[in-house]
Amino acid sequence: MCGIAGVVAIDGSPIHTDHLKSMVDTIDHRGPDDAGYFVCQTLGESNQQNFTDQHFQHISPNLPAIDTSYGQNLLNRKNWNLFLGHRRLSIID
Repeated sequence: MCGIAGVVAIDGSPIHTDHLKSMVDTIDHRGPDDAGYFVCQTLGESNQQNFTDQHFQHISPNLPAIDTSYGQNLLNRKNWNLFLGHRRLSIID
């Protein structure tokens, strides 16, 4: 089973970014094989940023890790109003 978590501020107000990773970490039992994060500003000039988790950076080496100081700086640089995070379970038959 995979897991998805998200937050959207319908009124466009910025979301607090300090708990975003911990939301996805709460469902890590649903997908221990990969993690990804997406933040977006949907109003005005559209901006978006993708992240990975430091533990899984070998899977997505071109994405900044959300749990590093560089990733936190990117995350806190803008006022995001949409966040999605996922955990992936790899099933091999």
